[in-house]
Amino acid sequence: LSLNSLSIEQICSYLRDGDPQMRPDKAVALEVLARILRMPERDLEKSAVKILDLRGANLKGMTISRIDLSSADLRGANLSGGVLTEVLLSRASMDMINLAGTRMEGCSMRDASLRGAELSEVVARGCTLSGVDLSGAVLDGADFSGADLRTSDLSGASADGIELNGAKLDRAILVRTSLEGA
Repeated sequence: LSLNSLSIEQICSYLRDGDPQMRPDKAVALEVLARILRMPERDLEKSAVKILDLRGANLKGMTISRIDLSSADLRGANLSGGVLTEVLLSRASMDMINLAGTRMEGCSMRDASLRGAELSEVVARGCTLSGVDLSGAVLDGADFSGADLRTSDLSGASADGIELNGAKLDRAILVRTSLEGA
């Protein structure tokens, strides 16, 4: 069975649940998904897929580059220790996602939900996180230098040792946020 012959929903299902009959590498599946999402002739199929469902997907240590996952459902997914380069995650549902130790470059998560997410030791320098809901998230030791966190909700977040040099925090909500050593 070739990944190239699968629909977007089937590839997402594989990334979430695996398929013992297919056994392709998840990196290959991600690349095929990225290629499909970039193809202009697939605009009709892309518009038919309202939400990419990657809930609970185990993508630990993966490198994900130049893909539009806006409005995707990544709740409870594990992307810890990975690298995200120029990934669009605007309006994505990422509550309880594990991004611990992930390096993000040129990413945009505008208006995404990351309630209760694990982002300890994340490096997201210069990324756009405006309007993001990070309430109750763990951000300990994260580096958001130069990031845009305007209007983001960090209420109840643990952000001990967070690096915020040059970050934009206008109208960010920091109620009950632990910022010890920041």
